[in-house]
Amino acid sequence: MLITTSPFTLNNAALPIVHHSAGVVGYTHRWTPYEILPAVDAACLSWTDYVGGLALSATNGPTVKALADGRKYLQHDGGNDTIRSTSVPSGDVATVIMVARGRATDTGTTIYASGTGVSINRNGTTGTVINPGAAVNNPTKLDNTWRLVAAVATASDARLIIDGVKATATAAGIWGTALRLGANGTPANFSMLDVAEVITYPTALSDADIALVRTAMIAAYPALLT
Repeated sequence: MLITTSPFTLNNAALPIVHHSAGVVGYTHRWTPYEILPAVDAACLSWTDYVGGLALSATNGPTVKALADGRKYLQHDGGNDTIRSTSVPSGDVATVIMVARGRATDTGTTIYASGTGVSINRNGTTGTVINPGAAVNNPTKLDNTWRLVAAVATASDARLIIDGVKATATAAGIWGTALRLGANGTPANFSMLDVAEVITYPTALSDADIALVRTAMIAAYPALLT
């Protein structure tokens, strides 16, 4: 019998990646750090969707950066960076979840994420807005702080929940057939958005479901979220 006190390390790149729980099943698309393939400090021109097969793509892609634990995230420069899909199936997205932060030099109505008829944006110095036709202001800002951002937009339901703080109003727009990070659909109004994960659901998640997603993301990103 061979006995050793040396540490044993299993390092096989062929092993499948085990994704952490999203907290709530039923999502249609999910982009995570594990699908960010370019090297750190390179531009990301494609972010694979490991669930729905819908990659986010870019011409001026955000820069790949690394978290302290080595997992990657995307950093938008606020100048011309954006990564997007312009072919999200109609009705495929009602709730968008992001593990994200903005950098405090953002000003005005810079767009964190947008769809055909709705956007999440920085509302000057007063907070973060979901704008599905009529702006709904949430006093919680993303400035230099990683947050769990959940935006719901349907024809009758608009909610923006950031780290458990909710703002709500009657909606007048939907995500539609596009999803863009770091800018709106022109593109314009670019933001200095850092994003580690994006999950979309085809239904308007309840507040309780969003709380479950937040709990799961805190467990997955304990150094970022509290």
